[in-house]
Amino acid sequence: MQIRISRGILSATMAAFCWGSATVMSKFIIETINPVLLLWLQLSVSVLALWMIILYKNLIPSSMKNTWQLASLGLFEPWLAYLLGLIGLAET
Repeated sequence: MQIRISRGILSATMAAFCWGSATVMSKFIIETINPVLLLWLQLSVSVLALWMIILYKNLIPSSMKNTWQLASLGLFEPWLAYLLGLIGLAET
């Protein structure tokens, strides 16, 4: 019997794997680095990687107003949620 895995299932599985792996790696490194510094490093690398992809594929947004509205959402989900998560990891 042949099993076909859809692109969505594979993508969701890989995203969960990456998130879980990053949490484990963060737990190991947080013993030597301040959680705020670790978060700053992680977010800086991810923003740099995303901008490299945007520039490589020439995906510059046409309206900076809309871009800033969407970018402001990043202050809450990755920044605040991950900051609290890393502080929690440091305490466990």
